[in-house]
Amino acid sequence: KLATLLHDAGKGRLSDHHPIGAKLFKAYTQKIGLSPEDIELGSKLVLYHNRLSQTAQKEDIYSPLIVAQFTALFPSKLELDMLLLLTYADTTGVGSNIYNEFTARLFKGLHKNALDFLDNREFLNETHKRLERIEKLKSSARFKELPKILQTKIINIESNIPFIRYKTAKIIEIATEAKEIKNYKYKLANKNFLTIEIIKKSRINMGYLLSKLRNLNLANMDIIKLFDDKKYFKIDFNQKVEKDLLQEIGAVIEEAFLPDTVTQTQKPQIAKEDIIINCTHGIQYAQMKLTTKDQKGLLAHVMNVFEKLDIDIVSAKLFTRKDRTDDLFLVEKNGNFCDNEEFIKEQLV
Repeated sequence: KLATLLHDAGKGRLSDHHPIGAKLFKAYTQKIGLSPEDIELGSKLVLYHNRLSQTAQKEDIYSPLIVAQFTALFPSKLELDMLLLLTYADTTGVGSNIYNEFTARLFKGLHKNALDFLDNREFLNETHKRLERIEKLKSSARFKELPKILQTKIINIESNIPFIRYKTAKIIEIATEAKEIKNYKYKLANKNFLTIEIIKKSRINMGYLLSKLRNLNLANMDIIKLFDDKKYFKIDFNQKVEKDLLQEIGAVIEEAFLPDTVTQTQKPQIAKEDIIINCTHGIQYAQMKLTTKDQKGLLAHVMNVFEKLDIDIVSAKLFTRKDRTDDLFLVEKNGNFCDNEEFIKEQLV
């Protein structure tokens, strides 16, 4: 409670308020006779009170390296639980639109991954987690009801993303719907925030779709290669839209499948130093970070460039604060990406 009350006590000074707040917390709690253990824990929570929210919104919370670095700061369940509570109190206090179903899912996801990492250091290994999810799939009654050929296709999906991020029921739902798709199918959900799900075999102009939706705040996007040349797209926005907009969004999605659809976007201003490419991020995926001025159509531009270069994005996470954006892309490792880092940067700027 004291950490929650005093976590922003260091604000209003020229220096970073986190270490100042931690010092003030320590001085105050020593005066009122808190135990040394509680003082140490409380001052750490104040010092790092933004760490969970920043990591969850700006980093890949399924990366073993990211989770290991995060857990190194909070190496116990007690610390992780208290940090989650403090993060909830802090973000809900900032404004009603900051803590929502989407950010809650990110915060709880990082918290869960950190706890799992404490219990089993191999848990977040991509291969290990994939195999664990496949075993759960095989034991599922719903999975056993599927045709054998579809079971095999699900297990042989190359991407680790569905096995790492999605629950068993969701994987089965996606695969079952994909089996019946001839061209494309999409669904819109708008309960607490807008989510677009697309399963397609036909070509889609994602640059066009994203450019048309550029006035909405996109938060996350997953792109998964399924089977039979079909792909699954899940696009999350961090806001709910008015009901009358849903029909317009549906029309834009359908336009994106038209063969003569042309993307018209203004090229955003990006500097080479805004782009960091890491091809050692994971076994299957490379990572690209883009930290630059927030500009409408930024993601549409990236998608257009990558599509022209035949580069497959599997996930995009966008975090915007004030006039800056921190975008994180997971990209399939192949010769088109990791062997052409400088050329890719030149095409983006």
